[in-house]
Amino acid sequence: MSEPQGWVLLGLFATMFAVLSTVLIRFLDARFEAVGSRFDSVDSRFDSVDSRFDSVDSRFDAVESRFQAVDARFDGLEAVMNARFASVERRLDGLDRDVHMLVQRAIDGDAA
Repeated sequence: MSEPQGWVLLGLFATMFAVLSTVLIRFLDARFEAVGSRFDSVDSRFDSVDSRFDSVDSRFDAVESRFQAVDARFDGLEAVMNARFASVERRLDGLDRDVHMLVQRAIDGDAA
């Protein structure tokens, strides 16, 4: 093989390498674009799921605010009921004292 034939073969191999690498790069770019579009599809699904979670979160926040309102009402009612029970206890203590006093008078009156 002569030197010019060697250069021709070297040129052919370089050209084949360039063509094959170009084809490989285009093939890989097409595959990566397909994978990228799949990831975009998955991203859109995740965005949909995120919006659903946001909706559920807002519903839970609404329920929580309702429970807080109910708790506040019960706290108010508890304070009112405690005041009423305290009033009833004072009255019952007064009645108990009066009954004991009447019993004591009845016993003292019988003894005299």
